[in-house]
Amino acid sequence: MKGTIKKVTDKGFGFITAEGMEKDLFF
Repeated sequence: MKGTIKKVTDKGFGFITAEGMEKDLFF
């Protein structure tokens, strides 16, 4: 699945939009 990372903070998390869906990322 291809997506685009919208925001990444210094804490290492953000959210990604893929195919019109938003998902939270934690790394």
